[in-house]
Amino acid sequence: AYILRVYKRFIKSGTLNSSAITYNFITKELRFMTKGLSEEILDKCDINSLPDNIVNIFSLYRRLGFTIIICATKIIKVDDYNDSTPIDDYMNNLTFCGFVTLKNNLKESVLNSIKDLKKFNCDLIITTGDNVYNSLSIGFASSIIGNKNQNVFSLDKDDKNRIIITKLY
Repeated sequence: AYILRVYKRFIKSGTLNSSAITYNFITKELRFMTKGLSEEILDKCDINSLPDNIVNIFSLYRRLGFTIIICATKIIKVDDYNDSTPIDDYMNNLTFCGFVTLKNNLKESVLNSIKDLKKFNCDLIITTGDNVYNSLSIGFASSIIGNKNQNVFSLDKDDKNRIIITKLY
């Protein structure tokens, strides 16, 4: 049997939208483990811990409408540990552990509502904070997107807070 001691929980804190804990298994080795969206965690991982084809794998899952959650860890020297250290101070040189994918399928009632709205010639717009591939996946699954004569755009902001409009379809 192993005894796990959790030192601190970080619940969606810091500049990232990630959760994490610091813990150990009755050893002097203290570990930091985090999980979060791939676009937040991937660049915080040591490149040598990543599979060579990780970008291609993630690209495929995103195009299929999946959200990707990465798990990563690092060892913290016990002497360097301070309970008041913010999560951002640990979010570097992480070892990639793996990932899970999630996909939200549309409920039948939502699909029926969309069909009803289309019967009445309503203009339908998808607004989401999710990644663009999930938005497109929902658009195609719901038949909001599908007409070759449609224009599909993505609105985003750059690092200077200027709006960027990109034609997707």
